[in-house]
Amino acid sequence: MNLLQEEFMPRLEGALLRQAGITGAVMFGVVILLSLLRLGYQVHVRGAAVSMMEAEIRSVYSDAFPGKEAVARTSTQQELLGMFERSVEEARRSSGAARSGSSSVLDILHELAASVSGSPGTRITQITIEGTLLRVSGVSSLAGFSELEQNLVQSPLFEGVSVDRANAEAGKVKFDMSVTFRGRVPGGGGPS
Repeated sequence: MNLLQEEFMPRLEGALLRQAGITGAVMFGVVILLSLLRLGYQVHVRGAAVSMMEAEIRSVYSDAFPGKEAVARTSTQQELLGMFERSVEEARRSSGAARSGSSSVLDILHELAASVSGSPGTRITQITIEGTLLRVSGVSSLAGFSELEQNLVQSPLFEGVSVDRANAEAGKVKFDMSVTFRGRVPGGGGPS
């Protein structure tokens, strides 16, 4: 006689549920493990890419400023900006333009950049320096072109501004202008 029949038969539902729960938990653990491995791989790959970029930045910096030490990775943006400004100031001093009373290329480009930054929607496409003449070509909005011209006229570095060509279409102005500056640029030559 078998007593494990009908109402006394062991319930298999609980065992099946436990087995399904264990299988689900194992599968979930495998998914989590694979996700962590993928994340670790991505961190490794991106870390290698960052290292390559940092090496390239150091190389470009050492080419631009020979003999200068590259900036540490932990430097803040202010420190980087200060270092760049010091390098530009040193280049300006070494150009000899300040002693000769003439304008250096850096002075002229700095003044032009300040004038362009105050002119909304302006993009410079070509710059040429010949003697005491700065030729500028670009594209701007109508308001930006007017603002650029006004900024250049008000600059203490520039003596005269003349618009050689200005074509307006669809709210944009393509322009060529000549700007005469005070003094002469040592070695001022072709397109920049």
